[in-house]
Amino acid sequence: MTLSFSEYDRFAREFRVVHEQLPGIVFFEKGDFTFELIYDRLGHVRIEWRLAGEPKHVLPSDQSYVGQALALIGVYT
Repeated sequence: MTLSFSEYDRFAREFRVVHEQLPGIVFFEKGDFTFELIYDRLGHVRIEWRLAGEPKHVLPSDQSYVGQALALIGVYT
């Protein structure tokens, strides 16, 4: 999947706000693909993604792991 700079920039801005001011949701959609980071409470994050016509995938995670992973791709430093 490729993203335009504006799509990437919007996601990065929304991610920083939610990551620093819990709770919240960061949502990304491109074509048949949807992706959400759901911050329920301090330290707890749920990652959900889906392709149209397929069941939703849910991965519970930790806020610090999400921050580290997204820092590696340049969203959050």
